[in-house]
Amino acid sequence: MKKLLIGAALALSIAAPAAHAACTIEQLQQKAMAYSQKVQEVAQKNPQKLERFGPRAEEAGKKYQEALAQRGANYDDLCKLYDELVAELGKD
Repeated sequence: MKKLLIGAALALSIAAPAAHAACTIEQLQQKAMAYSQKVQEVAQKNPQKLERFGPRAEEAGKKYQEALAQRGANYDDLCKLYDELVAELGKD
């Protein structure tokens, strides 16, 4: 499960440059990297929390892929999603 979540985080980080909208590519890349780093941090400190977070991460990954598939979609939602995921992982 831990490898799956880290892999998903890295995949989102790599795919981030393909997005474009009011949320700039640079901002989206920064948010993707922050998310990836937070997943790695939580994986080291609290693997059980990461396991509980799994369904949320999978849902987020699906939304991300759907948004990328819809050219011209509003990618501001992706930036917001990264912010929410990082905040959720940061909660105790």
